[in-house]
Parts: sequence; C-alpha cells; structure tokens
Amino acid sequence: MIAKLKQYFPCCWQDTVVLTILMASALDICLLLQPLGTNGLHVPLVFVLAVLITAGHTTGYLYGILASVIAMFGVNFVLTSYFSLRFWLAGYPLTFLTMFSVSIVTSTFTTKTREQERIRIDAEREKMRANLLRGIGHDLRTPLTSIIAATNLLLEDGNRLGEDEQREMLCSIRDESEWLIRMVENLLSITRFDGGAAKLKRVDAAAEELMGEVAMKFQKRFPEVRVDAVSPNELLMISADVVLIEQVLFNLMENAVLHGHADAITLSVEPDGKKALFQVEDNGCGIDEALLPHLFEDYVYQITGESSHDMKQNLGIGLSVCMAILKAHNSTLRARNKTEGGAVFSFILS
Repeated sequence: MIAKLKQYFPCCWQDTVVLTILMASALDICLLLQPLGTNGLHVPLVFVLAVLITAGHTTGYLYGILASVIAMFGVNFVLTSYFSLRFWLAGYPLTFLTMFSVSIVTSTFTTKTREQERIRIDAEREKMRANLLRGIGHDLRTPLTSIIAATNLLLEDGNRLGEDEQREMLCSIRDESEWLIRMVENLLSITRFDGGAAKLKRVDAAAEELMGEVAMKFQKRFPEVRVDAVSPNELLMISADVVLIEQVLFNLMENAVLHGHADAITLSVEPDGKKALFQVEDNGCGIDEALLPHLFEDYVYQITGESSHDMKQNLGIGLSVCMAILKAHNSTLRARNKTEGGAVFSFILS
C-alpha cells in the first residue's frame, strides 16, 4: 500500500520547482492582464492551462492536485479584492471541479504513457540481452574450440610437427586469445552501460591527440594496415570519456579490417559548428546493402559471404558497444558506403 502511494504520489524537488514556477507565472499573467478590462474571463483559463501543464510535466498525481488547489486560490485572489477569500461566489465550485478534473485526467494519461514507455524499454532491453547472449554463446565457442584443438595437437603430436607448423599453431592460439580479450573488454563496456546507468569520466582532451593514441595502438595490432590520421590545423577540443571514445574508434577500425578486408584506413576529425565530427574511412569492400539499413539493430551478424569461422568476429558486439558509448555521450553512429568502394562510419562529439 505504501509502495503504491509512493508510486502515484511521489515527491521530488524538481517537480516542486515546476509547480512553483508555473503557478507563479499564471498569477503574474492574470495580474498583468487585469487592467485590460477582460472582466476576469481570462483568469480561469490561464490557471486551467497552468494546471494542465503542471500535471503533464510532473510525475504522479500529487503535483497536479496541488496545482488545482493552488489555482483555485489564485482565481479567488485575482477576481476578488485581494486576500479576500470568497469561495461561495457563483461559478467557483464549477471552476475548481474543472481544474481538479483536468489535473486528474492529465496525470492519469501522463502516468500511463510513462509506464508504457518503461515497459517498452524493458522489453527492448530484454530482447537485446537475449540476442546478445545468443551471439556471445556462438562467438566464444569458436575461438575456444580453435585454442583447444591447437593446444591438443601441440601436446599430442608436437614432436612430429615441424618448427613452422608449431609456430603457426602458436600464432593461431595467440590471435584467438587476443580476440577473446577484445570480446571481454567489449562485454564489460556493455555491462557498464546496461540500463543507461553508466558514469562517464569526462575530461577535456585534444581530438588530435586522441586519434594519435588510437592509431598507435591499432598499428601495433595490425602493422600491415596503413593508417592515416587527418586533423584540422587549429586545436579542436572535446569533452568526453577518452578511454571509451578510443574504444569506439578502435572497434570501427578493427571492423574495417576484419569485415571490410581493408588495408588502408583514414581516421579524421573536423569542426562541425562547435562540435567535432569523427570519421573512420576504409578502402575495403564496404557494407552489404541488405545489411546497411539494419546495421545497428540489436546483435547483427554479417553472414553474407563469410564462413562460419569468420562469423565469430561479427559486427554485433563491436557496434553494440559503440552505440552504447555514443548514446551515453548524447551522440549516435552513422554508416554509409563510398561510391569508390569502402565504408565510412561517423559520429559527432561536443
């Protein structure tokens, strides 16, 4: 019972401020219009509007009901000789009943709308979690199977394998292990942003330095890929969680190599008004046109033209992480194919 009362009659300082400002504004407007000789017809209308806005922009029923009560006093204050309370005058009961009804109806509509939105968000989150777990089950199984197979071969037949074959097996184990580390890092980021409760560690940073750090880390992982970093002549500062934005850029560049089969990537940033536009361009095969409209939906597999082994390094986890990070920064990720070949991913930061 108490929980229900708290749900429908919550109290918070933000809603109190909204109520105070709207009621004070309604009273000021009525007093300013009073000398115009409107016979007071505007007063109930102004306060009804104030009650409607209050009920629609606050949570639960409490502030809508309070607004109707305060509005009744406000109408009485304006239409009578000030500070004279005469609620028995003709039309007052009907005016109060109208305001009270408006507050109840509006609060009910607002509460139901917010509840439906919460249910929809919860359902989408559960759907995303189910798709994510389904994808993770496949993604983790493939590299682990490869690692186990390679280690078993080395343990059982290591003496009969040549040096080159042993080195190839060890390189395979190393590559699969590195990919698993990247997967775990991405999963930890998704967990951090689950439910939108992440806390960003925003700092002021130079966009050029951020790109340089990402390019250096990427070159260590993919030394055979050419990376060009392009930045404006003037210093471009951003306010962001630098570690997370570096992860976004790294994921996009990694996707360009693993899925776009690119051997050259251009990482660029340029001013976009007072914001910074980041772009990751590659010279690969681009994004399948059938996949492009659904690229950021849930957990996406790029199944076109890829073997089952390559599917372990799909676009889903990386892009899910990128979208979660950018949404936390009040931004979004966009993708398109270039006419000359390759793809471009872009996002804007303030």
